[in-house]
Amino acid sequence: MDQVDALGDTDAWLESIALSKIADFAGEADAQDADTLSRYDPVKQVALLACLTHTAGMRARDDLAEMLSKRMAAHVKRAKAELEEIRARQRATSERLIGTYRQVLERLDPGSETSAAEVEAVARAMETVTSCAGNAGQVQALGEMLSALVVQTRSVQAVRAAVEQAG
Repeated sequence: MDQVDALGDTDAWLESIALSKIADFAGEADAQDADTLSRYDPVKQVALLACLTHTAGMRARDDLAEMLSKRMAAHVKRAKAELEEIRARQRATSERLIGTYRQVLERLDPGSETSAAEVEAVARAMETVTSCAGNAGQVQALGEMLSALVVQTRSVQAVRAAVEQAG
């Protein structure tokens, strides 16, 4: 391609000539051998070779563009397939994680009577601790700890509800 371009700007040479005439001259030059072309008038030889050079350059550029398009299409196709594989793996991972979360939450089972009983037991323990006379700092610390347990139990219930809604 560089060698053809080094000959000069064929577009400028053939600027005002009809494309059909250029194609005819290029076809005529392509059909002849060197011996037959040597018998032509030198001006016609130059015109035929200029048309042939112009047409060859256009074909080469078209072929390069086509090769690039095919290569890019292959890369796009491969990338789409890889992306779909990644999505499938991510989907499987997400489903596996959701299943694991469900299993964990089913073992915790915050909706059962036992869980409600645990919440009630924590509340009663808190009442007992606050009713006991003793060090005010310890009573406050135990009260905060029991409050945190109540909040945590309620949070587990909220997480389970969210997972159930997610599907």
